Amino acid sequence: MKYYYAGGKRVPLEPDESHVAVEEKAAARAGLGPLLEEAAAQGGRRLPGGVVLLPRSKLDAQSMARLQGRVRSVYRHGDAMVVPLPEIRVEMDDERQRSAVMDAIDTAPHPVEVSEKSASRVLLTPRSGSSEDAIDIANHVFEKARPAASSVRLLQFVPRPGVPKIR
Repeated sequence: MKYYYAGGKRVPLEPDESHVAVEEKAAARAGLGPLLEEAAAQGGRRLPGGVVLLPRSKLDAQSMARLQGRVRSVYRHGDAMVVPLPEIRVEMDDERQRSAVMDAIDTAPHPVEVSEKSASRVLLTPRSGSSEDAIDIANHVFEKARPAASSVRLLQFVPRPGVPKIR
């Protein structure tokens, strides 16, 4: 089961097999903008960060194949729908944490790029571009180094009170 850390506590993620999330810009660059627009018009929802949430049932096998590599998994936590992105932010309070974080990056479960580094923060991206790899890397860094924070970038969609939940 996938999970992430928030406030030092493990938060479980339940896979949502009935939805997929597609990065709009990546789909457009691949010439799949019209396909995405059509699917979005049939029950999709635009989320912040340039992601479109779609019912999996609105995409046939051929469409899914064309979107390969541009699709992100969708998870649930309570009423929230959660879409992880392939970005990890690690916050460090002191040199001891920084050293432990750098050691943890060296032993990460997947190859990772350091995209930004300062005395108190490191931004990482999995070389695979995989959101699932990003979750694994963020958790590994937190569990091995115990920095102030190590989190994958998450887009969360929580329905407003009184609005029906997305199923």
